[in-house]
Amino acid sequence: MVVTKSEIEKILSEELDKVFEDKKKILSEQRTGDGHQAYFASRALGPDWSPIHHAWVMLVGPDGVTNLSGKTAGAVAIDKILRIDWDRIQNHPQDLAATIKGDKPLDPVGKVMPPLNFGRDDDADEVWEKAIENAKRIGTKEAYEEVKKALRETTWKNLERVVNWRKDTYGAADVKIPIKPPGDMTGKQFNEQLRATFNSYQNNIPYGPSTFYGPAMNSNSFAFSLMRVAYGGPPPEFKGLSSMRYPGSSKNVPMKAPGVET
Repeated sequence: MVVTKSEIEKILSEELDKVFEDKKKILSEQRTGDGHQAYFASRALGPDWSPIHHAWVMLVGPDGVTNLSGKTAGAVAIDKILRIDWDRIQNHPQDLAATIKGDKPLDPVGKVMPPLNFGRDDDADEVWEKAIENAKRIGTKEAYEEVKKALRETTWKNLERVVNWRKDTYGAADVKIPIKPPGDMTGKQFNEQLRATFNSYQNNIPYGPSTFYGPAMNSNSFAFSLMRVAYGGPPPEFKGLSSMRYPGSSKNVPMKAPGVET
C-alpha cells in the first residue's frame, strides 16, 4: 500500500486537531484562574459488564498533564487466576446440582453470556474483576470456589505510586471531576500540595484487589487518600461518589501533606 504525501498531511492535520480539541476541553473544565487544575479521574474496568472503576488524580498545568496513580508492583502468582479453566467449570457435570440461586447475567438477546477472556495487557485489578464476573456468569459454587482459591494462592506485592501510568490518561478517563482548591490556595499551590503528598507515600502498604480482608489497599484507596490528605479532608466534590463504584476508597493510605493536619 502506497501512502501519498497529501494523505500523510491529512493524518497529521487530524491528529493535531484532536490535540487542540483535548486542550480546549481541559481549559473549559478548569475551575481555577491560574491555568492549574486538579482532577479526580476514573475509568471503568469493564464498561459493558461491571460498575467498578479505577481512580487516579490528574494534574493539569501550562506544561501539560501529569497523572498520579497507585498500582500494584506486581503479583508473584497471578497466573493462578489466569489459569482457571472456565470452560471446564462451565461444562462440569456437577454444575447443575451446584448452581447458586439467582439470575445469571444475560446478553441483549437473553442468552447466558460466555466467560470473559483475559488479555496480556490487563492490569491486576482488571484480571480480578474479570474473574469475579466469570464466576457470576457461570453461577456455580465451584466457579466461586476457584476464584477464592486463586486469590488465596496469589502473592501480591506492595501498592506503589506511579507517575503517568500508561492506561491512566486524560482521554481514557470516563469520569473527570475538577476539584476546587481548599481555602485560599491557588490552583498551582494545590497541584504542588498534591505532588508533595503523593511523594510522601513510602510504597510500604500491601496491595490487594479485594480490600475487605487485612491491611491490603488498592488504586482507589490510593487516589481517595491522596486527595483527602492534600485537601485536609474529603473535598465537597466527593459527595455522592459511591463506594460500590470505588471499592477500597474508604481505606487510608499513609501519606502526609506539608502544612495540613491529618
